[in-house]
Amino acid sequence: MESAPERWVLVTPGNPTVEERKFVRSLKGKLPVEVALMGRAKLDVELARHPSILRYATHAATQDALRAVGLMHAALNTAEDLDNAVNTLAERISARSLYWTNDVSMIGGRVTHTLRALRADAQEKEPINIGVEVDFTQLPDVTQQRLTNFLDFGGSEELVLPPEAVTRFAVEGPSWAAREESNVSLRMRSYRSRSQPIELRAVTNSGSRVATLNGTAAVTGRGQQGRTLEATLRGGLNMVLLVPHGGAEVQTNLSVDIVGVEAIDARRTLRFLDAMDRGNAVELYVANKRLLGGTIAQVGSSTIDKYTRQLVDDLARLSEHFDMPWQIPDSMTWDQRREIRAARLLADGLCIEEPAYGAMRMNVDSRSELYGATAAPGVAIETDLTFLILGQVVELPDVRIFNTDLLVSTDSARATHAADGRDVIIAARNGQPFRVYVPALVTTDPDTTLMTPVPLAIEGAPDMR
Repeated sequence: MESAPERWVLVTPGNPTVEERKFVRSLKGKLPVEVALMGRAKLDVELARHPSILRYATHAATQDALRAVGLMHAALNTAEDLDNAVNTLAERISARSLYWTNDVSMIGGRVTHTLRALRADAQEKEPINIGVEVDFTQLPDVTQQRLTNFLDFGGSEELVLPPEAVTRFAVEGPSWAAREESNVSLRMRSYRSRSQPIELRAVTNSGSRVATLNGTAAVTGRGQQGRTLEATLRGGLNMVLLVPHGGAEVQTNLSVDIVGVEAIDARRTLRFLDAMDRGNAVELYVANKRLLGGTIAQVGSSTIDKYTRQLVDDLARLSEHFDMPWQIPDSMTWDQRREIRAARLLADGLCIEEPAYGAMRMNVDSRSELYGATAAPGVAIETDLTFLILGQVVELPDVRIFNTDLLVSTDSARATHAADGRDVIIAARNGQPFRVYVPALVTTDPDTTLMTPVPLAIEGAPDMR
């Protein structure tokens, strides 16, 4: 006790007796020190709480023992030793059966077994079955329905059953595979097959094709009643088909999600849904084989609101005109929407009003035309007009900006610097907006077009010209 410790612990390889404990504690005398003993039992408890310490402490002794019997590689001292040990274990696992093998992995202390067939007839030659007993009363109604559908047709979405609902789980088969567990959580998911090309057709009663969509499909589940086929088509149309055994009627569920889809593809999908709404039959071909035909339960075009339909059509038209792909956004401002609509109408050769041009400075040169008396002149300006469409800048060349009732004032301070003509400031006299059109795209009489601008008529928007 010369160093005056606050606590002194005696560690012994065995468990001290009562008398030995009394003797050790008496050594403190009247000193203010805590005396404790740690025997074999206490050491075992601590090592059980920290097994990594035990492994580390005995590693050297294990190496010595393995070295003595010529098995030094079993200590896994090198990366090569570990590779060899794993390969040896894999060979022993594969040697258990001619028909099956186990892929084994360990992540976070959890061992995962993946049973894999070595031959196509493995289940026939060496059957392995899984027996599960489930207490349905322990499952919510939604999970009960999902489980029923999974057992009938399989499914791609993972289904999780909690331990309280799984009353028995057993793997039945050869001794190397057989096991039985209780109080386990069960996760189930079907195997997904390789995707195949598909074609969805809308056809008339006479068999004429009026619309077509292409995509891919894969079997995502198999069950007692049939299989599940999931199809993804260009343009945001998705299908889930429950295909019963024996050629019974196929159950079909359609959904549409065009956000992020290129506008031309999205427009094609909406036109396909229009064809379905008109009562046309639908045929599905998988790998060039007809899987179903007839009218089906559908997400009709009526479920796509008018705003979205108009936006899709506008962006698709601009994609064609500018030869540039635009995708359908999930949201936008009204200013962005107005920009798209205005550009589309101009690309169609129509005339629109542009309230933003309240007053402007211009130089009267070879690309402008100023006419009439100074008190009430008109002006036609030809220029290149740019638009910002969903982050992409595009240009309409040789656009004509026009107004027939203007106030014109000469900027005398700048007029002397105008080499090609007069600088003037022009503004509408009676609030009449400037009109805009592209002469090269107009198919009607230009004078008539100028006098009859079309409204933007954006679905659901505030009053916009």
